[in-house]
Amino acid sequence: NTLILQEAIATRETGLPELSLLILDSALQAGFDSPWILDNKARALLLLDNPSEAQSLWQQLASSDDPSIAQVAHDSLQSLEQQLNSAQQRSSELLETLLKACNEAGHSPEHLPDPDALTADTDLNTLILQEAIATREAGLPELSLLILASALQAGFDSPWILHNTARALL
Repeated sequence: NTLILQEAIATRETGLPELSLLILDSALQAGFDSPWILDNKARALLLLDNPSEAQSLWQQLASSDDPSIAQVAHDSLQSLEQQLNSAQQRSSELLETLLKACNEAGHSPEHLPDPDALTADTDLNTLILQEAIATREAGLPELSLLILASALQAGFDSPWILHNTARALL
């Protein structure tokens, strides 16, 4: 177990969370049963943008009889919740900014939801792209550029944002 964990941690920490996850899943399939393997699987999943599965694993581990793994899982859940709340707040602020920009430009948003309707499952990246395309196609390239620039500034880094920025600039 120790060697498996050391290798999984090393690969994850060197920027290879996919390989880390493969190592951990292979160990689990081979019958290595350790809560630390599950904890490290949750960590790899988080890096692979799968917070719900990581959360599920940590919730399992939080009720462990082993107080050390239960504490690690509890701490990880608290950290994840803070990250998700922070991301939700940033998304709400971005939406408010975009809705205000649309309103000031006299454009009624077709794809952007109300910030209060935002959930963890909302694919905001896709909705922002759809709105940027709609504004560009409506003859509002400046608004399209503002939407895309705001998304980039907020941390959205899809290559489609760059592609649509180039199209709006044309």
